[in-house]
Amino acid sequence: MAQKSSDQGSQGTGTQIKEQLQEATRLVSDVAGTVVGDRVRSEIGARSSEIAVETKALAQAMREASRSLREQGHEAQASLAEDIAGRADRLAAYLRRSDAKTLIADGKSWGREASEFAKREPLLVTAGAFTLGLLATRWLGSDHP
Repeated sequence: MAQKSSDQGSQGTGTQIKEQLQEATRLVSDVAGTVVGDRVRSEIGARSSEIAVETKALAQAMREASRSLREQGHEAQASLAEDIAGRADRLAAYLRRSDAKTLIADGKSWGREASEFAKREPLLVTAGAFTLGLLATRWLGSDHP
């Protein structure tokens, strides 16, 4: 009888230790998840700011190209360059004013929309991917570094 009581006490202690280890594991996992999430949000914020600055510079370069093209009489190309500059400005403004949480949510939303589009228009997506592949192969095969 004393042996049985000792076995039950050992099982009880073992169960308690197991529960404590599980709780400690959950706690460590939660803390690690928070630290990683904070780090990811911080990196997204820093990178989006850098990209905003670079995108703004691209917009300025496109405006200069547009002016030059107009001076040379290439109105259609100048309009295209001006349109690209406007889009780059809007993207830069979006990146500057959006926090990491917004960027992540928007990225998920755009990913869902792209997936839904690919499901609705698989032939168009396949043709586009094929065309991009051909262009990339041609570009990589040329004298571009």
